[in-house]
Amino acid sequence: MATLKFNAIDALQLLRHSEKSPEHSPCYEQPESAKPGLWLVHDQGVYLMSNGKPGWMVEKTSPNGKGGTTSMNKVTYAEGCNPDTDNDFYDTARYLVGGDDFGDYIPASMIRNALGGKDGWMPASGSISIVMSPRQFKVNIPKRLKPVPSSVTGL
Repeated sequence: MATLKFNAIDALQLLRHSEKSPEHSPCYEQPESAKPGLWLVHDQGVYLMSNGKPGWMVEKTSPNGKGGTTSMNKVTYAEGCNPDTDNDFYDTARYLVGGDDFGDYIPASMIRNALGGKDGWMPASGSISIVMSPRQFKVNIPKRLKPVPSSVTGL
């Protein structure tokens, strides 16, 4: 089994975007995923993104600074799987989740239930883990929680 770790504040901000969005995009062939939640994606790295519509768009500058900027969905990468900052992202992602690209839906309720239904709280460790096996995944949040810092709005 592989464990993917994500920055808790980034993941919860993406979740909040989805929960507040008026519509939701389904993930591939999963019509039930047109409800609030996150997509777990493996293509160029491994990341979480909101399924809320309209999408949460951000400007991204090319890593080498020569390609200008582009508008893309805000994402949070799994530790070691960010193509912009991790030299071995490809091998790490392949080791953790295999070589095939995919997109899976994580219902907002699965994440909220893992948090004990508490708004405004986050894992004391600062990370949210997704434990994956070939047939399923589970959101794993340590039992110790702390309040979200006041500098972070909307959670």
